[in-house]
Amino acid sequence: CVLGLVGCSQQGQQDIITPTQNNEEISQTDIQSEAEQKYTYEELSEMPAEELLDLFIQHGLVINDDLKASFTDEELQALFKENFHLWHTGVSARSHTMYCDLAEQTKAIFDKIAIPNFSYAEDMAIYVEGEPGVKTSGFVNTTETEITFENVAECAKNECTVEYDRITTYFDTDECVWKVHFGTDGMVGGDQSVYLDCDGKTVLIVYGE
Repeated sequence: CVLGLVGCSQQGQQDIITPTQNNEEISQTDIQSEAEQKYTYEELSEMPAEELLDLFIQHGLVINDDLKASFTDEELQALFKENFHLWHTGVSARSHTMYCDLAEQTKAIFDKIAIPNFSYAEDMAIYVEGEPGVKTSGFVNTTETEITFENVAECAKNECTVEYDRITTYFDTDECVWKVHFGTDGMVGGDQSVYLDCDGKTVLIVYGE
C-alpha cells in the first residue's frame, strides 16, 4: 500500500569535479573524459520509457527478481518512467523494500550522470554590479559559439588568469545559462565562477574573496 513518500537515501547530490594541477592543463580531452554521457534532469525525464530504463541499466541499475516476476518489460519501463521524478531523489512513494532499493540505485546513478542545477536568478540577486569581485563586461568570450557540457568548461577557462585545482559545472535550464566554478581548496580568494549563456558568451564573472 502507499504510505506516503519514503526517503530511501541520505546521500546528497555530488558536484561534478574535474581535478587539475593548473588551469593551463585543463585540456579538451580531460574535460570530455569527465563529461561523457551527462544529462540535464529535463533531458532524462523527457526520454521515452524504454530508453530511460535502458540508460540506467547500462550504468548499473539492477532490477531484482521480484520486480521481474511481477512486471513485463513494458510495465517495468512504464513504472520506472512514472516514478523517475521521485526515484532520482532517492525517494519512493511505496514503502516496499524493493521500491526503496530501486530509488536508491536510481539516485546514485542520477548523481553520476546528471548535470547539477542552479538558479541564475538567485545568483544574480546576490551579486550587485559594481561590487568588488563582480565583473559584468570586458570578457574574452564575446562571439557566438556552440556550447555543450563537453566544451563549456573549456570555454569558461578562457576567462581564467590563475591556477585552480578543480572545476564544478552547473546548468540553469530555465535561463539557459551555464555556471562553471573554478576553485582551489584552502586558498583565500581562490575561486571564481564564470557564467555563460547558451551561445557561449560570458555574461558574468564572480571572484572569491
